[in-house]
This record gives sequence, C-alpha cells and structure tokens, in this order.
Amino acid sequence: RLDTEGVRALEVLTRGRRGELGAADVADPVVIAWAQGRLGLNPDARWGNLSTQACRAHQRRVGILDTGTLTAATLVSLRGVL
Repeated sequence: RLDTEGVRALEVLTRGRRGELGAADVADPVVIAWAQGRLGLNPDARWGNLSTQACRAHQRRVGILDTGTLTAATLVSLRGVL
C-alpha cells in the first residue's frame, strides 16, 4: 500500500538494504517487523520470546554479542540475510 504506513515500510526496507538502520530505529514497529522477517519469523512487530531466541541464534551465527536484542550491529548483519 502506498499510504503513510506503506511509504514508511518502503523507507525502512531501503535503509535496511543499505545497512543504514541503527540503534535509534529499534523501537519503530516497522523496523521490528523487518528484522523479524529477516530472522525467518512471521512479522508481527512485537518483540517477544521467539524473536529473542531467533535473534540470539543469528547473532551467534554471525559472531556478534548474543543479546537477543536489535543492536546496531545486529541490524547491519541482518542486511545480508535473505
């Protein structure tokens, strides 16, 4: 959709592909949903136990501190996940 939310989602996707998402973006539900999709989850924009577990597994896999949260390093590492 090309309403306000759709435009915001496109902006997040574009910034994510460029590796431009950072710590200031982690509270944005669109960023959370983007990250959940990259982690192989069904995006619901709510960070819960499944998101934390998937995030930790990804962080371990790519060799960054496994906090289970969307750190700046995690957001950058998710850029290359398809």
